[in-house]
Amino acid sequence: MAQHQPAKHQSIEFIVATSTSSLSRKQQRTIRSHASRGRNKKRQRPQLRSWILQQNGCPSLVDDQYTSIPPRVGWDLSFFDFPIEIQPYMQGDLSLALSPLREALYPPEICLQVDPASSSWTTALLTDSVYLHCTLFSVEAYLEACLQKSQGPLTHFYFQKTIRLLQDRLDRPDDPQTISDPTIMVVSVLGLTAEVTGDSMAAKKHMEGLRRMVDLRGGLEMLRFDNARLPAKVCRIDLVLALRFGIEPVFFNSTVPWRSFVDHGLIGKSKGALANNEEVSRILSTLDKRLTNIWNDLKEFSQICNLASQTAHKLSPNIFSEIMISIYYRLLSLKFKDDPAAEAIRVAMMAFGAGIFFQWRGIKQRLAYLDSLSQSSLSNLKESQIRLPPLFILWLLVVQISAFAQLPPINHLRLWVDDAVSQLRISNWKQGRQMLKSVMWIDYCHDKLLDEVWLVNALNSDGYH
Repeated sequence: MAQHQPAKHQSIEFIVATSTSSLSRKQQRTIRSHASRGRNKKRQRPQLRSWILQQNGCPSLVDDQYTSIPPRVGWDLSFFDFPIEIQPYMQGDLSLALSPLREALYPPEICLQVDPASSSWTTALLTDSVYLHCTLFSVEAYLEACLQKSQGPLTHFYFQKTIRLLQDRLDRPDDPQTISDPTIMVVSVLGLTAEVTGDSMAAKKHMEGLRRMVDLRGGLEMLRFDNARLPAKVCRIDLVLALRFGIEPVFFNSTVPWRSFVDHGLIGKSKGALANNEEVSRILSTLDKRLTNIWNDLKEFSQICNLASQTAHKLSPNIFSEIMISIYYRLLSLKFKDDPAAEAIRVAMMAFGAGIFFQWRGIKQRLAYLDSLSQSSLSNLKESQIRLPPLFILWLLVVQISAFAQLPPINHLRLWVDDAVSQLRISNWKQGRQMLKSVMWIDYCHDKLLDEVWLVNALNSDGYH
């Protein structure tokens, strides 16, 4: 009788040898396999260093602790303990201030929408009566701007109350509240509201006062200890007033960090990033290195935006603000009076990001100084002997014309668009968009702006539709 052969079973190997020299290759592979199972295979995101707070050569980490939340439907204000008695007519404005107005500054297509209850700005509403009245004023002013109405009696009342309370506080210079976070926040909101309403004189005064307060606190880097997001808020107002009224920025006006921020690896490179168009690369190679660095940062940001608008991977408000601030302070610090091409590119880059960074929801672009820069830079380029590739010319024109407060009438700029379209043999909107996207493009923002430019030009041209 044949002997019964025991079934072969796959055995589990136990490694008992302690010397690596006595291990077989198979045993070494087994050890590596087991060791690798304990590792965290998820690639860690690099820590982000602040562009704003790096004056001393040692940038701080960006505060990125946000949790995305579903939109809240309404607020029961009876659960909040405000510093003054809330009247019924105040409730609507406070509800707006606690949630929807955040979307006016941080586009939900690309930014996390965070719980306002965890914001220091909400905390100030509950603890500081001056800030509360200032918030009521700013909400009313914003709504009136959206509806294109003049200032009403309620807005005027809130403004006068805010100014009186603020002046009472500033008249006590020995009081720590004079330069406290809530006081700085009040002046910040007043400056931002002056921008919305178009009051350039008030905006300049508020910005000068804000600079003095920040200096007395020891600079922007000292603001972050109690309120990590306050430096970015202050810088944002400084920038928007510069673009709206041409007011010289009060921060970073002497020393500007020129290294790349987004493209340098401080923020992870987006996957599948498109390389520069060959013609664009040739142009960039001739530019000032500082301007090229900003271009690369803005292009990387545009690709991050396109990813964010199509997925759940959104930017935190703080990272969004850091990118904006790093780009615009550098652009505003550069001037190329003797190089019309470089100047047109610099201004176009400011116009490119303006619809993302500085566009309040519900209000058409209001950056009058940037409009003026765009018109003059394009006119100077047209009059110069410099000949850029037609695609790059079309990108410069579309980006800047679409950022104007109102589309210009049929003039040399619009005729220049027609000429570039004809040279490129563009026959329809989709073809034009695809070409422009190879230069730099943010889909959710620029598609609708291109739609306006394309439609108006198409109505006056038989060449494309």
